[in-house]
Amino acid sequence: MRGDIVARAVGRYVAQGDGMALQLTENCNKAVYALTVEEEVMYLGVTQSDLKVRTRYYAKPEKDKAESLTYTNWKIHRLIRAEIEAGHEVLLRVIDVPWATFQGLDYWPGVGIEHALIDEMCPPWNGESNQATRKMRRAARLQEAQRSGG
Repeated sequence: MRGDIVARAVGRYVAQGDGMALQLTENCNKAVYALTVEEEVMYLGVTQSDLKVRTRYYAKPEKDKAESLTYTNWKIHRLIRAEIEAGHEVLLRVIDVPWATFQGLDYWPGVGIEHALIDEMCPPWNGESNQATRKMRRAARLQEAQRSGG
């Protein structure tokens, strides 16, 4: 995680019988979250509803109405399980994102923050096919900032 971003641990994935479970110590609504292994950010996600509901599917994936969500749940499930089987700790961390105001409108900027962090950090579980594109976009932004003196 970037040194200037605080992500507090709110749970962990653990082996349970022939599967795994999420042990959550704190729940919240609207969250940018990270899955970390040995302190390394492996996945960044966002939920605009209940964190427990969203992240429990990584422990016990089910068939969802949205095919892309089902794919992500199963992919992350397999990756978490492999880390647990290798003896690594997989933590669920939350980044507190305060509400903001734009021209008198209150809004929650979590989705934009999630996308910016993914672009900058390129977590490996967020999609290897997109990592080269993210790195190129980040390099272009840095070049532009240098040209404009920022």
